[in-house]
Amino acid sequence: MAHAASPSLQSLVDETLAHVPALSHAVYNGLQDELKSRLEHHQLLAGWSKRRAHFASDLEGSLGRLLGLAREGGDPLQRERQAAGRGELSLSLVDEGQALKDVAIAHVITAIEDQSRAELHQLGNFFAALRGIARPLKNDNPLRAALFAQALSRAIEGVDLDAEGRYALMRMAALPLALKLQPIYASLCQG
Repeated sequence: MAHAASPSLQSLVDETLAHVPALSHAVYNGLQDELKSRLEHHQLLAGWSKRRAHFASDLEGSLGRLLGLAREGGDPLQRERQAAGRGELSLSLVDEGQALKDVAIAHVITAIEDQSRAELHQLGNFFAALRGIARPLKNDNPLRAALFAQALSRAIEGVDLDAEGRYALMRMAALPLALKLQPIYASLCQG
């Protein structure tokens, strides 16, 4: 990272934002390659082909909104956590589609964390230090894997597929996203 002074939350988010277009296109290309390479994904092609031209811009827009909130110092995933945490002590029925979406998001988070564990740890420590705490909390890192998984989920929501089809797309996109994020995270950790 080529900053004259020590990095700030805003400078790290800005640097990440600069990578968003290439990241979005890499995920798009990874999905395209995977869909075309395997016969078992043939049933997904119809729904994907209707929306694929917009996928990269949808992902870019979703990441831009979430990273913009992070840049302002807010937790970009706060609303999702509040909505999910409202009924922690109560029982509720879970929509199967929502359950598949949650599992897909968890899969993407795991793929990213597996690929970039050291970098995410370092960034978590940095953001905790910015907040003046010694031990980082999971949500201290505004650039955590969950942000990218949530943005991917939002971009895939527009694809004309059922919940299982969107789940399959999320799983296919996890590796290209994780592979492209690792050097971005590494560059944020330098300097």
